[in-house]
Amino acid sequence: MLNKKTKDDQKIKYNIEYAHIYADERFNQEHEKSVARLKQIFGELSLKPRDYTLSVLIDEYNPKKITMDINQFLEKLKSLNALPNFVGLESTLTTHKKDLLNALDKKTKNEYRRYIKQHQRIPCSFLTAIWHLQRLGAIKTTAGALKNIIPDGKPFTAQKIITILPKKYQDVETRAKEIILASKFKLYAEKMISVFFD
Repeated sequence: MLNKKTKDDQKIKYNIEYAHIYADERFNQEHEKSVARLKQIFGELSLKPRDYTLSVLIDEYNPKKITMDINQFLEKLKSLNALPNFVGLESTLTTHKKDLLNALDKKTKNEYRRYIKQHQRIPCSFLTAIWHLQRLGAIKTTAGALKNIIPDGKPFTAQKIITILPKKYQDVETRAKEIILASKFKLYAEKMISVFFD
């Protein structure tokens, strides 16, 4: 469902995503590096807690077997003083496939329809685009899709988003931005900041 009424004055300044994890993984060095980069960004942008919401996306859509313990993962983040406000599940993004498809230009829409039909799966870049648009308030989140880990009243949606990821995800993020630029949401691409680390 599209979200037409989320105004910037109802949003927090930044929604910052970090510590992305697959549901068949455990907390590892990548997540530690992501938290370290997060804390650097706090300093670089002189951010106060009132300026941002922290979010983590767990990919349990792609793995064949789910082995992670979410509570254990959150405890690790808490021990690093980096507990997220919200946790999202990637599988819930699939319910918004039509919302984004219908917003795309004809050429891009046909390309992704063919891909989805051929592979019987929605590509990561497409789901990533939906996730970014949800964080920006352009597409609503499905009821119950987000786990509110810190119920402090901070909104999930933000004026801008920052996504902190290992460099191996750079191509997926680039394609996700291209999808948004090929849609009626293209102005939101200016509100997206990607931060990659080795």
